[in-house]
Amino acid sequence: MEFLADNIVWMLSVLWLIIVAAAFLYAVLAALSLWRSLKAAKANIGPVAAEVSVSARMAQEGAAGIEARQQALSEASDDLKRKVDSLTIAGRHAGQVATALRYPVRFLTGL
Repeated sequence: MEFLADNIVWMLSVLWLIIVAAAFLYAVLAALSLWRSLKAAKANIGPVAAEVSVSARMAQEGAAGIEARQQALSEASDDLKRKVDSLTIAGRHAGQVATALRYPVRFLTGL
């Protein structure tokens, strides 16, 4: 017991040094494992990220195409409405002309 009492500081210093060295070794091994995992994840994610980037660009181009087609469709719809309006007016006038042309026939035939 006297040995422990006389050398307790040295023994605790050695024990502390062993604990710190073990913790440092564990931290180094954990960091190395993390670095390897990160390297493998980057290698796996790289091609997938490129595919996602290409898909996103294609989706943006498709959306722009849809907007252009929607604009063209809106213009065609407006043009069709104008044509329908003009044909409606022409139809009304054609009906009036037909009535006016039938009037002499009715007058002569009594129909």
